[in-house]
Amino acid sequence: MPEKLGEVRAADAFEELDVINNTQEEPIENTVSSEPENEISASNNNIDVLHDNTFINEVKKLQSEITVLQEKLKLSDGKVINAQITIDNLNQQLSDSFAKLKVSEMELSNEKLEVKVLSSQVDEFQHTISFLELEFESTQVMSKIKKDMNGCKFYTGINSFERLWTLCNFVIKFIPPQHSLCKLDYATQFVITLIRLRLNLTMQDLAYRFNISLCTCSKYITFWLHAMHKTLVPAFIRWPKQENVRKTMPLCFRDRFYRCICVIDCFEIFLDRPTKIKERASTFSTYKSHNTVKFLIAITPQRYISYVSKAYGGRISDKFIVDDCELLDKLILRDIVLADRGFTVHEAVSLQNAELKIPSFLGKRNQLTNLEVEMSRDLARVRIHVERIIGAIKQRYSILHCTLNHQCTDLSGTDEERISIIDQMVNVACALYNACPSVVPII
Repeated sequence: MPEKLGEVRAADAFEELDVINNTQEEPIENTVSSEPENEISASNNNIDVLHDNTFINEVKKLQSEITVLQEKLKLSDGKVINAQITIDNLNQQLSDSFAKLKVSEMELSNEKLEVKVLSSQVDEFQHTISFLELEFESTQVMSKIKKDMNGCKFYTGINSFERLWTLCNFVIKFIPPQHSLCKLDYATQFVITLIRLRLNLTMQDLAYRFNISLCTCSKYITFWLHAMHKTLVPAFIRWPKQENVRKTMPLCFRDRFYRCICVIDCFEIFLDRPTKIKERASTFSTYKSHNTVKFLIAITPQRYISYVSKAYGGRISDKFIVDDCELLDKLILRDIVLADRGFTVHEAVSLQNAELKIPSFLGKRNQLTNLEVEMSRDLARVRIHVERIIGAIKQRYSILHCTLNHQCTDLSGTDEERISIIDQMVNVACALYNACPSVVPII
């Protein structure tokens, strides 16, 4: 406002100065006047001149002030321009800072996500470490089985790890591929089942040893018993051909029993007392004075198990088992079967064109003839091998030497082939016995 006011006053001053100059340039008319008038006019002129000089000085002063103000205005305009440039630069820096801040926020969010991912990975690694620690504890048994032959024999009943690994791979070929969610691999599951058969450890003990639940342990054992029964039993328990048996007949059989195809006997496994009266009566054995299940077993002269029957109640006689099972259907012409006195099945064997030899009965006679005594002695000498093999099987797989739950006799499986757990255990134990060298020497 002061600058605009100065400009207006300066304009008015210039206009008055032009008027004064015009008045000074007009010609002075010659008039006749008196001296007083001349003096008055002269004084007036002097006053006007003084007034004009003062006004001119003020105008010049105002012009100088205007000039100064214009210079200040120019300087102010430059400062305003510089300030505007500075403001623009600051705005640009601010926008750059905002952009960098956004980038930093994005980087920070990405880093937070990475931290979360890394923390989750750390948790997974810690879980894996804890799991591996538990698995290491559970694999101590596996390490002993792999490194020590005595440890392998003690835990599984197999005399070498190579043989154990071969049997495991043979079974794996015939079962479905392992599911990814299974906690233990197939080899460990196979070993658990063998330990159960060999040492008769409880399910809870095995679950603690291998860091699995009780239900999972039971499922593993049931699955592998069925798998081994479907694969190992047909592979290792086979009825031999007559010519193959005669080619490798041991010396103790060649003199009197050259045509012997098998030696048969029955063995019993104790059961706890069933709750149902019918099952309790059918399984009670008067010979053992206990509830039992009975199996018929046949071995070749070479000490090889060639046949195992299904389970029968302890009350069933040996004769009924021979008549009921499929053993007689396997006999051919001129075969000889060796048995104990309780197997009075001469007629059934004769119908197959075969011969049954058992120790002689004394009957109503006072004594046996020399031929009968010698025959009975030779028969007892070779027939003892079947009892030794039965004892070796029970000793090797102690689960067969203990009292089992009567629920093991319950049938399971499909309608086409229903088989009990105890049938599977006995058949698998016999198959595993055949897979290893016999403890009974061949003479």
